[in-house]
Amino acid sequence: MRKSNINTKYEVCLTGIFRSAMLFISVFFSLNVFAQPANDDPCNATPLTAGANCNYVTGDNTNATSTGGVPNPGCASYLGSDVWFSVTVPASGSIDLDSDIGGMFDGGMAVYSGTCSALTLVSCNDDGSTNGLMPALTISGQTPGSTLYIRFWSYADGDNGSFSICAVENIPLPPSNQDCPNAIPICQNVYSTAVSYSGEGNILDEIDPFNSCLASGELNDVWYTFT
Repeated sequence: MRKSNINTKYEVCLTGIFRSAMLFISVFFSLNVFAQPANDDPCNATPLTAGANCNYVTGDNTNATSTGGVPNPGCASYLGSDVWFSVTVPASGSIDLDSDIGGMFDGGMAVYSGTCSALTLVSCNDDGSTNGLMPALTISGQTPGSTLYIRFWSYADGDNGSFSICAVENIPLPPSNQDCPNAIPICQNVYSTAVSYSGEGNILDEIDPFNSCLASGELNDVWYTFT
């Protein structure tokens, strides 16, 4: 009987260890395999930097959930599984956003303004990138220093997985008539062929770089001519 008791205790002990091990494996598997991405909601968005060049950052929407309370993006058959990025608007007020394939081959992207808890849709794109069926956007006219939020998902919640995204400051090219020799005629030989043009230069007035208007803001001038 004594031997039987020892065997019984040994079996109970092994059963307890086995159950504990299985519980540990189950919890570990659940936390690691089904864990949501860190940037699953806009208030935990991954920050991007709008630099001079496209420096891709890797993202992944595996196991991401749908973000509630945010206006529907309205493109790329959004069904959920979105992740979020943020970017500070540079001095030009304009940003180019691009993406590239990874485990995901067909993505959607939307840009929002506001705060992470109160967002307003700015624009949405499906296949604008030159990288396969991935999205790209140019956002302009934004307030420098403000924050934009970027929502990213796979088309129709299909091929979820890794992808790349980057932000580049979009600096407009200076106008062709920013110096005197390239002044644009505002009236041709026939009035009906008048030229309409707008733009802002980025060089000093080369005729009189120290003119009195500089103090009042006359710095980035453009030139026109007429007879």
